[in-house]
Amino acid sequence: MGETVHRNALKPGCKLHWYRIEKVLGQGGFGITYLAYNFNLDRKAAIKEYLPIELAVRVGDNSVHPLTDEHGKQFHWGLERFLSEAKTLARFEHPNIVRVHDVFEGNNTAYMVMSYEEGESLLEMLNRRKTMGEEELMNILIPILGGLELVHASGFIHRDIKPANIFLRKDGSPVLLDFGSARQALGVHTKTLTTLVSPGYAPFEQYHSKSDEQGPWTDIYGLGATLYRAVTGTPPMDALDRGRVILKGERDTFVPATVLGRGHYSERFLKAIDHALQFREEDRPQSIAEWRQEIAHIAVPINSNKPKHVVPVELQTTAPAKSYLFSPARDPAVSPEPAPQPRRWVFPIPGGRAIIFILLFVVAGMVWYFHTDLLGIAANLQKGKEVKTLLEDAKADITAQRFVSPPDDNALQAFHKILALDPHNAEARLGLRTITDKLVEYARQATMAEKFTEAEKYLSEAAGVLPDSSNVTLARNELAQNKAEWGRKQAEAKAKQEKLQDALREADTSAGKGDVKATLSHLEQARSLGAEEKALAGIKNHLRASLESLSADAAAEAQAAIKAKDATKARASIQRAREYKTQAEALGVP
Repeated sequence: MGETVHRNALKPGCKLHWYRIEKVLGQGGFGITYLAYNFNLDRKAAIKEYLPIELAVRVGDNSVHPLTDEHGKQFHWGLERFLSEAKTLARFEHPNIVRVHDVFEGNNTAYMVMSYEEGESLLEMLNRRKTMGEEELMNILIPILGGLELVHASGFIHRDIKPANIFLRKDGSPVLLDFGSARQALGVHTKTLTTLVSPGYAPFEQYHSKSDEQGPWTDIYGLGATLYRAVTGTPPMDALDRGRVILKGERDTFVPATVLGRGHYSERFLKAIDHALQFREEDRPQSIAEWRQEIAHIAVPINSNKPKHVVPVELQTTAPAKSYLFSPARDPAVSPEPAPQPRRWVFPIPGGRAIIFILLFVVAGMVWYFHTDLLGIAANLQKGKEVKTLLEDAKADITAQRFVSPPDDNALQAFHKILALDPHNAEARLGLRTITDKLVEYARQATMAEKFTEAEKYLSEAAGVLPDSSNVTLARNELAQNKAEWGRKQAEAKAKQEKLQDALREADTSAGKGDVKATLSHLEQARSLGAEEKALAGIKNHLRASLESLSADAAAEAQAAIKAKDATKARASIQRAREYKTQAEALGVP
């Protein structure tokens, strides 16, 4: 088979500054990546071109242009993010992070120049081998963790970690490619977010537009999913599907790596993978350093770009203090105390009363500390019970289709109460999406039934639940299109009806005059416009009556002419009478 044809791509041989395009390396919804030759430095380079296919198209002079003026605003918004991301990545110099050498604008778009690496992606390797051993995976993972930690320390995250974006050089060293921050930002801005995440490798928070809910734990999920794929042979269940199951109150259908990989990988390794794939972001490791110690028991390197892990002060001081209080060291210069006398409390060392006082103070402090902690635990347990009850209420409301009404008993109110107690509750957030999707579904049904007012009501309610929902935006566009089409059809129908009435009126007028040709022409026009046969038959009867009347009038004129002995006029009148009669008979029996 021949090579894939990329019709929207630059042709081989095209020049961009001192780069010559050789071929297409890959193409996605956000842009196209080329293999290029740098003829200034005599070396290969990878060049990524910003070309979001849903917003823009290439024209004959190789320039890129938005599809419409409205698309233009979104196109240029994404272009700014593309340039900003390139400049950010150019700051990172790490052997396991893709190296960005340059970024420039041209052809009404932008280009990011990166190092060209020879080898294959982890996905290609897994497609051949299905699974990999723990040692091989650790040799890939540990270097990637070092590079990713550098990225996180700069306040940046990858957002699209998966086997296809981990490249293995010919020497076996890994490099992380294709950062997805700008791509996802554009997806959020254009309401096409779900088309720009990688199912199975993207955590639940990436299906929402709030970037403040994403962080190192988001990338850790992608890494865990990548390892899961390498251990089990298949990617994990999509986070959205997991969320739907959890929302129904059923057990998470995710099958842990500790189950599928038991006996083939170390328990520590498998547990670390499962920890990274926890559904709730707060239940995952919150940093690369934390997860690295779980998965490999490796401390943060001294030369790491992230500060070394420091043991909190309270953990450094508490143990020695307890050792001193409960096992005091004796001074060898002090002679042993005499045995205690009955009914007397003798302190074994000098200052015993002071130590007892300190002990009492410490115990009192511990009682206060644990009392406070127990109060917190009790509060959390109570909150957990409230959340569970509210979730049950919300599910019942959804089943009963009480999505946003009545005012004091609906699913939306229950989910809002849950989020007030637990702002990161995934089930409640997914519940809001479920309500929105249901309302959008009803709106679409109303739209198809041409009940536009009802559809607008549903969409207004859906927008009140999730204002930034892409489903609501799409449904609004569909409603607008259907209303416009309905309006156009109504206008066409009205115009057609007016033409029909005009044709029938003209036909009737002509029939009254006995004008057969004009009447039949107007009747044919009326028939093409959908006139009822009854109306057409009525006008034909009118024409027949007119012709018979005209025939009778002509016959009367002929008789008068005969009495007047006007033979010429009599013959003409008789001829007209016969023609009218023949035309009337040709119309058929009424």
